[in-house]
Amino acid sequence: MMNVNITRIEPSRDFGWSLVAFDPNGIEDISEIRINIGNDSQLGLKYTVSSGICASFDERLIVDTSRCLAEIIDGRLHVEMWATVDWSFGSSGLVEGAIEFSVVDKDGLFKTSLVDRWSLQQALVFEVESVVDQDGSVTQTIEAGSSVMASDDLNLTGSVSHLLSKTPYDGVLNLQWRGKILGELWRGGTAVTIEQGQLIYSIPTPLKTGLVKELEVSLWDPLELEKVASFDLPEFMLDGEAPELLSSNMASVVSRFHLESVDIGVNVREGQGWNAPLTLTCQVRSLDVEWDAVTLSRNSTTVFDGKTMFSFAFDFSEMGDPSTLPPQASLACWAVGSDDAGWSLVSAGGNSDIDPWLVTNLNSIGPDLTLEAVEMSSEIVEGKTVRLSFSVVNAGESLPLPFNASIEIVQGDKRTLVGRSIFYSMDENSAKSIKRSFIAPAGTWNLEITVDQEGVIWELDENNNQWNATYSSEPQGLSGLVMATGGLSLVGLLGGAVLFLRRDKDEFVEEKILEALQPNTTEVEGPTQDEQAPPKKRGPPGAKVASKGGNRPSKGPPRGPPESKTSEPSPQEMAAKYMDALGTVEPTEQPSPSTAEHAADYSQLPGGGDYEYTLDATYYVGEECGRWLLNEDKSFSKIDDNI
Repeated sequence: MMNVNITRIEPSRDFGWSLVAFDPNGIEDISEIRINIGNDSQLGLKYTVSSGICASFDERLIVDTSRCLAEIIDGRLHVEMWATVDWSFGSSGLVEGAIEFSVVDKDGLFKTSLVDRWSLQQALVFEVESVVDQDGSVTQTIEAGSSVMASDDLNLTGSVSHLLSKTPYDGVLNLQWRGKILGELWRGGTAVTIEQGQLIYSIPTPLKTGLVKELEVSLWDPLELEKVASFDLPEFMLDGEAPELLSSNMASVVSRFHLESVDIGVNVREGQGWNAPLTLTCQVRSLDVEWDAVTLSRNSTTVFDGKTMFSFAFDFSEMGDPSTLPPQASLACWAVGSDDAGWSLVSAGGNSDIDPWLVTNLNSIGPDLTLEAVEMSSEIVEGKTVRLSFSVVNAGESLPLPFNASIEIVQGDKRTLVGRSIFYSMDENSAKSIKRSFIAPAGTWNLEITVDQEGVIWELDENNNQWNATYSSEPQGLSGLVMATGGLSLVGLLGGAVLFLRRDKDEFVEEKILEALQPNTTEVEGPTQDEQAPPKKRGPPGAKVASKGGNRPSKGPPRGPPESKTSEPSPQEMAAKYMDALGTVEPTEQPSPSTAEHAADYSQLPGGGDYEYTLDATYYVGEECGRWLLNEDKSFSKIDDNI
């Protein structure tokens, strides 16, 4: 009588049979029990009664002697034999499912054959849990497009189980990998021991560079006769070269006066891939002075011709005062980064704070703002309008940053802003003329004109940005009386009374009347050499910095020819003229060639003005007519004097 317990035969798994044998002539006559598999006389198990030992016919079955059991119960022999299937157990030449049981006794041999009692299942399931590059500075899962440093290990983790029974595999297998790197074959293999179905192994990569394609990881039987499972890895890049930091072509192009915006380009030769940020540290330094280092991290801007390009914009304006740097001051930079594979950046030269990648001297090319040609009204009377003109000069390079010029009156601790001009840029070696007016305060006061008051512009000379002078305002209405004393007191008193009544008349008229009333007792001297050749004033190309005095055209198109001069009347004739003009208090209506705020063209402008040319616009300016702006359609618009 035979009982079959295990019918599925899988490599490295145990299987066994238990059977019961009896002999009518006596159980002592049985000497051996045999089990033949697949009709192969050399494949099977046997139990020898005399020795009590279980054994196999050849190496294809490995008997588990600890589970070889035999005993006699009620005159019957109960035998149980177990064995593990070796990978040499193949189906070739066997009748699958066939089994033969034999009992050998003194009387002969008794056989019993059965079919469909076993099946050989060598197929395995190989599930890869992860393939990870854990070496170097970059830890990554191998995916399509990954970049792996050459000679790094691919750490493979997976599970192996039998296909049908789903039980974990235990035993030895042969792990093989096979693929191509730039068309060249890459292959390898080794025996691995799998415990409880867990496979862990590190696949070494070669020291090559290129795209890895068609990489297959497979499991073979220990004899490498049959592939039992396989897994395909995605294409990835193998990187065998470190990225190189290319030398910079920047040489003395950085000005110490433009440290608020320093652009530095970095090129890295990297053929396989760089997607991580690059860190660049720069420091202004000299033998005696070192500013704090500034560090920036930026991603690449583009890739061209095998070069990964980075762009950095540094601002050192808060690090120190560039005007105090010694002549040998320089800018030093060094970079830190790694490519996608984990290779650290290398440089043919230095690349550290001690031996920087870039060292460039700071040149002294920069802007230099100053104030020139400051002129004020000849008489300053309390409560009256004071006219001021000056030039802002840039004696250095072009200035793209905005700045302003401020006009302030200072009386003791009180500071009053009376005018401001904003400049959005300024060309190199150029000047801009400014004209403003304000009301004179009472008493003694100080006038301060400051360019770049906020200190946003670093300049060659920071000490020439201010002009100041002290003035005293005369009391309102007394100037005529003082000027008229001596000689013609009665006429002076009468003139003074008239002046008080006609205070709304232009101060220019008062001055002319009083000048005419004075006795002409001195000889008229010719102009001095200084008056004949006034000092040359600076200004931008094509611009005009107006000086006080001289004959100005009454009106006309911009840059028109000057009007012919006529001889001036004597002071007495001028007095008579102005006294006749003061004969009535009521003003007479005069036809106006223009509206109060707009003139159709230059011919409609009021007289008494002069053209003023700046880089921004063209103006028509006069003490009596005010300030007019030339529009694009050749018309003029009256604007406030403070603009």
